[in-house]
This record gives sequence, C-alpha cells and structure tokens, in this order.
Amino acid sequence: MNVRIAAVLALLTSALLAAPQVQAQAVAQPAPPLVPVLAPLTPVVPAPPTPPPQVGELATSIITWNTLDKAVSVDFGTVNVPYEFLFTNVSTEPVTILSVRTSCGCTTAQLPPMPWTIPPGSNDALNITMNLIGKAGTVVKSVTMQTDKGMKNLLVRCTILQLQSSTQMASGMREHNQMLALADPQAIFKGDCANCHAEPAKGKLGKELYTAACGICHEAEHRASSVPDLKVAKQERNAEYWRNWISGGKQGTMMPAFSVGLGGILTDEQIGSLVEHLMKTMPTKPNLSTHAGAAVPAAAAH
Repeated sequence: MNVRIAAVLALLTSALLAAPQVQAQAVAQPAPPLVPVLAPLTPVVPAPPTPPPQVGELATSIITWNTLDKAVSVDFGTVNVPYEFLFTNVSTEPVTILSVRTSCGCTTAQLPPMPWTIPPGSNDALNITMNLIGKAGTVVKSVTMQTDKGMKNLLVRCTILQLQSSTQMASGMREHNQMLALADPQAIFKGDCANCHAEPAKGKLGKELYTAACGICHEAEHRASSVPDLKVAKQERNAEYWRNWISGGKQGTMMPAFSVGLGGILTDEQIGSLVEHLMKTMPTKPNLSTHAGAAVPAAAAH
C-alpha cells in the first residue's frame, strides 16, 4: 500500500516539474502574422457632367423688333435681295450678340466685329442679303441670332415673279444670265451653262474653237450691247493683246478667264490656236474712216 502511494506521489511530482517548461515553450513561440481581411472594392462611377445652362427665347422685354418675318417679291433675274431688321434694347442692361447664323450659304448677315454689344436704350439694325442665283418660286430662309440673354429666330422670304410671254421669258432669261455672268464670269463654265460654253470647245482648235467658244457670244444674233464686236478694232491688237484677253478675261465685265490655270476650260495649245486665228481674221488696227463715231461700252471694250 505504501509503495503504491509513493509511486503516485512520484508521478505527480514529475508532472508538476515539467509544467513550467511546457508553459515557457508555449510562451516562447511567436504568434502567427495577422492577415488583414479586405472588404470587396466598390467601383467609383464618375458623376455625369453638368449640362450647360439652357438659354431660352430672347424676351421682348429685352429686345423689341420692327418685324420677325420679312417678305418681298422681285422680278425674275434679280440676283441679290437685301433685308433689314430693326431692333431696340429696351432693358436696363447691355445685350451682347454672340453670333448670327443663317440656314443656307446663299443668305448672309452683314455684321460688325463680334461680339456685338447693344447698350441699354439704343437701337440698331441687322442686315441680311439673300442671293437668288439658281432660285425660283418662293424662297424661305431662317436667321438665328444668339445673345447672352437668349436667342431669336427670324425669317426672310422672297417670291420670284415669273415672266408671262415667251418673248419676255427669252429676254428675261438673257438678262438673268448676263447678270449671273457679271457677278461671276466663270459661271458660264459651270452647271447648265457648261453645256453651251464648255462642252462644245473640247478638243477643238483654231477656227472651230473660235466658233464654239467665242462666236457663241460675239457672233450671237442677240448679242448683248456689253459684248463687243470683235470685227471692230478700237485700238491696236497684236498677239499678246489677244492672249492676255483670252487667258485672263477682264474684271468687271462678262469676259471670263479661259485659261485652265485660272478656272477656265482652254489649254495653252488651244489659246495659242485662237490667237493665231484671230490675228489672221480680225483687224489689228482701228479703221477711223470706217468706224468713226461707233460707240463701244467702256466696260466691255476690248
């Protein structure tokens, strides 16, 4: 019995002696590193851009107009039509006009340097021009004026009156075409006009070229008074004279530049052949006894 008790006591004593070492070893071991737990990222959505402030209609309490819609009627053959819109700044603050836009390139605004400031209590005018080349019937275009106080839409209208009789139409068409040629002499080489003034001249030289490109105007039955008779010499005309006229035309008249390099239809070879033909067939010096007193319009005299 005593032996058993002694054995148990010995085991208890050994266990008590070993406990501090185990505890020391447990304390001596380093703790494992902490791994942070990250929350899932939420994507950042940028805020939508702030839209620019909307500018509304320009109030009549700020700018008053004599009219917002101008309509005119013109005869067939009219090239440009002017319009004038009168307006007054009736407010107590200046109004700045930022831009004036038209709905078509044929309609233009004549403007001072922009921006255009209208002082309180003052009045002014907005001038518009409509070009009627190629137009028929009733033409309507819009004009938009943008200011720092709002925008205003205006309308310009033009009714082109048609000629009644065939004689009037033929005469009116000739006058219309002449006005177009004065506004832009090179226009005879474009659009429908090219069928008569450009296509027939292709590939031709000398006399044939003269008939196709020159005679159509200078030898025409209804030759316009502003188109000179080439058979009448009002000054000395040498080869250089003819070459300059054919190549470069004459500013302020219906005579276009025929040289390809200046927007015309003739090559250097064709122009050279025309010069040679004219030197052989047209007088080079004025005949004062035969043509004394003959009058040729100064603007068209060659």
